Amino acid sequence: MMTFDNKVNRIEEDRGASNSISFMVIMLFIMTMLVSFIDVGLYFNVKNQMTAAAENGARSVALYGGVNTNLRDVRGGSLSPEDVTWETIPDNFKSGTANKTVEVNRSGIVCSPKSGKIFAGDPVKCEVTYIYNGIAGRFSLFNIGRGNNAANKSMKVTGTSVSEVTIK
Repeated sequence: MMTFDNKVNRIEEDRGASNSISFMVIMLFIMTMLVSFIDVGLYFNVKNQMTAAAENGARSVALYGGVNTNLRDVRGGSLSPEDVTWETIPDNFKSGTANKTVEVNRSGIVCSPKSGKIFAGDPVKCEVTYIYNGIAGRFSLFNIGRGNNAANKSMKVTGTSVSEVTIK
């Protein structure tokens, strides 16, 4: 027969359930931090790739001239600086692909100057606008690149260069 003292001792020794709940709470916190850190790393990787694409477009404008929307015949003539920039963006980042982490539209690429005269030494630039959705969604601790609407979510990187040609 179980006495009152035995029941109290048995309750005091039964700590298995509380340890399991503590473990689950701690693991939830650790997993949230882990996914958030991976998300931050991916954000900086994407930003680096978008900056490299913008710099490549600006470099093309600087080397081959970018007025009148086409590069000089040295580069094929029918390519625009935006086309060169678009080609350097990884295919899985482009809109219409299955990747929902990063979205880049062709219309989000703007290179300048568009018209007028470019003299050697003038600054030229290309801007790439993209949306970074991340992998953690609302569970990320840092919420990088997230806003209430699409306008707040878009990010812009700029690549600049100095023109090496004079186009009149």
